[in-house]
Amino acid sequence: MCSTEESCECEAERRGKKDKLIRRLKCVRCGGSKGQPALVIRSDDPALCRFCFVDGCVHKFKSAFGKSQLVPSGSRVAVAYSGGLGSTVMLDLIQHSKVRFKPVVFHLVGTDAHKPKDLEPIRSRMEESGLEFHVVDPLQNRLLIAFRSQLGSTGVQSDLSGLAEAESLLMRLMLVHSARQLGCEFLLLGTCGTRQAANFLNGIVSGRGRMASLDTTFVDRRYKYPVVLRPLFEFMSKELVFYAHFQQLNWVAPQDPVTEAVLQRPGLTTVSRLCEDFLAGLQFTGFPSTTQTILSTASKLVTASTDSLSNTSVEQCQLCLALILPSPDLLSPHKLALASLAHSFSLSDNAPVYRGTKCNGENMKEDGEEHQNPLLCTACKPLYVGMTTELRSTFRRVLHQLHSEGNKHTFQ
Repeated sequence: MCSTEESCECEAERRGKKDKLIRRLKCVRCGGSKGQPALVIRSDDPALCRFCFVDGCVHKFKSAFGKSQLVPSGSRVAVAYSGGLGSTVMLDLIQHSKVRFKPVVFHLVGTDAHKPKDLEPIRSRMEESGLEFHVVDPLQNRLLIAFRSQLGSTGVQSDLSGLAEAESLLMRLMLVHSARQLGCEFLLLGTCGTRQAANFLNGIVSGRGRMASLDTTFVDRRYKYPVVLRPLFEFMSKELVFYAHFQQLNWVAPQDPVTEAVLQRPGLTTVSRLCEDFLAGLQFTGFPSTTQTILSTASKLVTASTDSLSNTSVEQCQLCLALILPSPDLLSPHKLALASLAHSFSLSDNAPVYRGTKCNGENMKEDGEEHQNPLLCTACKPLYVGMTTELRSTFRRVLHQLHSEGNKHTFQ
């Protein structure tokens, strides 16, 4: 029981709960003039009605372009559309935002399992948008097909994580390649803030260091041409779900080989899925600002990472385009772990990519350019080691083709 002589915090606590309840009785923006409160984004946020929430999403989307003033009026901008939740919401926001650039919607066919009936909903949605649209199926997609067939047969958790991450990085390279083929200066990806926070944690776990923060920004200049933009970087996954519900948007679940592999073998999982589950658990069990805190922390590392990319004397990884740092000094006690990892890979029978490597980390050329060992960072090298011999051969050829095509396009 509370003491009458000392200050009591119970009254303040009851008053706080009462104020919180009042904030949820009506929309905080319109005061209930447009409709009844329909949702609460975070547990400590006020309630919003349907119309104010949709208007707020459109304003947030438009402000992402307005603040940067990056996209010139009338420029061609590629919009990657997979048919999933993020890309469907992004396409609808583009239609309601009256953007000044010229959107070019395209869908990348990433597997031979796609049938005409599976592509029909995606094609219909792109056609209904009234924008220029394309269904692209580049020759390099055979590597994604090989990856997904191996993902379905793998029974080792480490192999599943590595192959899933390699497939994700290759998919992004192919999206950039498709945008180049369409003659676009910018590429829009529908990755929301929740997914970017999970990718940042996954990058830290994978040893990507401060370069992992580049996946959490609105602007990504690693590919030089086109410039990659993520206009949904301030949206949570919960906001996308409610926006699609209020706007009556239909989306299709993209064919995910990782999900299929996990369903077949419930004991398997990936580092990326564990990071997403970890974030979701914190987000909805008393720590509603977890995603924003992670993204805010990552944003502090972006400046240093961007400054490092401007150094043209340092080579970049051919898969993730991170900087290839000099070989570790074995005499330095702070780099013994990295040196030990590099030495272990060089002695491994399953890692031929390291047998033709000089002591300073430079790749020795082989007979043909397509057979040359890829230049990979310390985080991507284990992904290459985990592939089968046939997969490595296809991987080298596709990387060579993608980068040779990229060298032909120079952004003026």
